[in-house]
Amino acid sequence: MWQLVVNNFREYVGTGFIIVLYLCALVYLLVTEKRKERRIFFVYMPLAVLVIFFNPLSARFFSDSTDENIYFRILWLLPVTVTLADFFTELFLRFKGKTRIAVLAIEVLLVVAGGRLMYLDDGRLDNHYEVAENEYHVPQTVVDICDSITVPGREIVAAFPKELFLYVRQYTPYVVMPYGWDDVKKAGYSATVPLRGYIENGGAPAEELARLGHESECHYLVVPEENRPEGDMSEYGFTESSVIDGYIIYKSDIQYFGLWDE
Repeated sequence: MWQLVVNNFREYVGTGFIIVLYLCALVYLLVTEKRKERRIFFVYMPLAVLVIFFNPLSARFFSDSTDENIYFRILWLLPVTVTLADFFTELFLRFKGKTRIAVLAIEVLLVVAGGRLMYLDDGRLDNHYEVAENEYHVPQTVVDICDSITVPGREIVAAFPKELFLYVRQYTPYVVMPYGWDDVKKAGYSATVPLRGYIENGGAPAEELARLGHESECHYLVVPEENRPEGDMSEYGFTESSVIDGYIIYKSDIQYFGLWDE
């Protein structure tokens, strides 16, 4: 359990510099802050959160109750930003004239030095961010595919591979998938659902992929080009309508006959 606590703490602290500044601010406020309300918020509550987080019994309970990989979210209860702002303001107000300006400059430099460009992939930390391609902050591929399959006033069911489906729900509520969060969570993001397995891993006979698509009541199947099914999908009720950024868009023309002309 202690290893779980350590790993999650590392996940939370990033480069570690900001958390060092925060702990310095916490000690400073513990010694100097006399007002009861502020001590409760800035000192007692954070200390209670830290005690709970670093308690192996808490870690055991949390890991047994939910996903142990998100244990670090307990630390989101720490008022890091507000505490540092208060701490730096207190220091700033203790000085006057040019010294005050110098203190402010040092504080700004400390904050900057403690950060890390979120788009930087330097091998030290997992890089989960990239520059947004559009105003929706989702891959442009998702925007283009969803725009091409949306029917005004109707909800469209489309099967996407896993690298896209998390973004679809962010972009539009009118395109839904035949598998929900429970299916994804139980599978651990692996494609154990047959329809997803064929879309994401390839090797599907056209007849089988089409059958699963119809059983799942899909209007569309979005398949990576490298996973093109074996055989002619049009023989089984799915027509290749377009190819967008390396994804084949198969459109149902049997189960939902007439929908597209409404």
